[in-house]
Amino acid sequence: MIPTAEDVGLLLDSADQKKRKSTRVGFQAYVALCAFAGLRKGEALGVQVADIDFLRRQLKVTRQIQRAKPEDIEAGKNIVEATGGTKVMIRPPKYGSERTIYLCDELIEILSQHIANHTPDGSSDRWLFADDEGRLWHDNSVHWRWRGTRDAAGLRTRLHDLRHFFASGLIAEGCDVVTVSQALGQASTATTHKTTCICGRRPRTRPVPPPPRWPSRRSPRVPPCTHRAQKGRTTPALTNSTNMRRTHRGQAQWSGVAL
Repeated sequence: MIPTAEDVGLLLDSADQKKRKSTRVGFQAYVALCAFAGLRKGEALGVQVADIDFLRRQLKVTRQIQRAKPEDIEAGKNIVEATGGTKVMIRPPKYGSERTIYLCDELIEILSQHIANHTPDGSSDRWLFADDEGRLWHDNSVHWRWRGTRDAAGLRTRLHDLRHFFASGLIAEGCDVVTVSQALGQASTATTHKTTCICGRRPRTRPVPPPPRWPSRRSPRVPPCTHRAQKGRTTPALTNSTNMRRTHRGQAQWSGVAL
């Protein structure tokens, strides 16, 4: 089931917990990336600070993090140590779906606040989601944080449902099927049609031949409908988040949440 904007607002409120310092701190930015940029679990784990272009308001998705198998560990290629000593492997995104995603102002604010509070110093290739020693999170790190977040919000939403929330926003803004497919990093438009059946509405089909619509060397411009879709998703969700407060300077501050 696709979460509503009110549901996402509750999840954002519940993502970071201030009562116990050792739990879910910093998870709010992770939930926001999944809900407002449509990232998969492993793709969000693989984000480094350098992947975020704050000037152009874009995020480059170039890798994902997966639990390393015994044969991967034996080969020793692209293996890093995550929290708790768990070995993980750095891989390209699923289906080779490297892509550039537009980030709206509200999501930029959440990410910049997360960096300021959790990883203000270090090289540009440091992990966005890591422990105090700089070791990145792994899948179990996300699973227990998500369970706690979902329970605190009183919902039964799956983490993957946040991708459907993102996709439904693209469709609502009239994005065509190819644009939706590329934004989600899906293997084919057939997969997108299956996803949009879940969303309850089909994206419009694109005339043939298709014009260039996604960032590339020839066409670096992100489709405008994705801008509108992300804005249309973040505004009601953050409006329903009781922790969002705006200063007179227009910068976001979060009260009651330890980012």
